[in-house]
Amino acid sequence: MIFKKVVTIIAVILAFFILLILLASIIFRFISYLTRPSNLKKAFNYGSELAKSSGKTFWVVVAHPDDAEWYAGGTIASLALKNRVILVMCTSGEKGSNDDSLGAKREKLQLEAGKIVGYHRIEFLRFPDRELQEHKQDLFKYLKRLAVYEPPAAIFTFDFKKPHYIYRHPDHLAAGEVAMKAGEELGVPLYLFHTSKPNVIFDYEKVRHKKKEALKALTNYGGRRRRGALSVLRSVFSFLGRNQIEMYGYKEGFLQLGIEFGETFRLERPVKENDLIFID
Repeated sequence: MIFKKVVTIIAVILAFFILLILLASIIFRFISYLTRPSNLKKAFNYGSELAKSSGKTFWVVVAHPDDAEWYAGGTIASLALKNRVILVMCTSGEKGSNDDSLGAKREKLQLEAGKIVGYHRIEFLRFPDRELQEHKQDLFKYLKRLAVYEPPAAIFTFDFKKPHYIYRHPDHLAAGEVAMKAGEELGVPLYLFHTSKPNVIFDYEKVRHKKKEALKALTNYGGRRRRGALSVLRSVFSFLGRNQIEMYGYKEGFLQLGIEFGETFRLERPVKENDLIFID
């Protein structure tokens, strides 16, 4: 009798988790549909135009180690082949665990990943993790100084105005807000990732191995608890048919365009005098 009750309880728990996973799958696919570019051909053309860049300087402004690689690592690695890419790291992600030396460890891993991606320079600003909202003015002053001797042709950062529907980390929003303000003052294009309204598709298939290896390096920290959490996450996404999520971070396929490894952005160009066309 007791055995049957235990089996029944286990069956109910398993059924509950399976239903949760199925529900998550439905929600995930629906949101993926909502956050796809409305005009795929035009978005692909914008990405192809970006891929032709040569001899330019790009800024990548993010909140934590692995942010850039997760959302835009393929695009950045591609651009770094023929351009100068500067990574601005606002915090060191030191509050990701109880390890007092985590910030230093993640900075070291970011430097290792940076060699793989091809950054020409990494700036560690070391603002307090999870407190970037309180240091936006200092971050803006830093970007203004950086623009004097490293003026960007464009800036990559989080979309503050039209962020993605899921996971709106306050540090991400703060980094995006300040970087977007700096870009608007400098009059340069903004390529905004983790957005709900993308209009650019970048095909990074040729450098997908770089993104994979960079993320592998960046996630090589933490104890048994973190490794267990990653294992559970990997199993869930594998069940949902996205078993490459941990390996490639953000990865979007557009098979009708022949793209398996794609990253999306919202391009916001500076409004010029008598400019009647604005990319939506």
